Amino acid sequence: MSLRNSVFALLALSVLCGLAEGTAGSFGLVMQKPFDVVSSLLFMLIGYLWYRQDAQARQYRGSSLLGGAIIMASVLAIPYYLAKSRPSEQRGKAIGSFIGLVLLAATSAGIAAVLADLLRAS
Repeated sequence: MSLRNSVFALLALSVLCGLAEGTAGSFGLVMQKPFDVVSSLLFMLIGYLWYRQDAQARQYRGSSLLGGAIIMASVLAIPYYLAKSRPSEQRGKAIGSFIGLVLLAATSAGIAAVLADLLRAS
């Protein structure tokens, strides 16, 4: 999965999660829990697919432990991977871009949740 496709998929999934959270009052927890599980699995899959393609493109041979960490603890493992796989002059930009993406995804989800809640309330 290319970087562009990964970013788009991550942001789209973040907005969907926000919308689901904002409408949870009308669907109740019965609908919310399965969605949470599926969305979590999709977030893990997107991160891992991006990691595999990026590692192959950079000819970086990551360990099985790193691959598992990308799935289970992406917020910690991806900056580690970026630091190890990039030349020293590109590390800061790559890690900063990742942090920006995480913040953008969280903001997008929050805005979508507020909008969905406002629409549900009216």
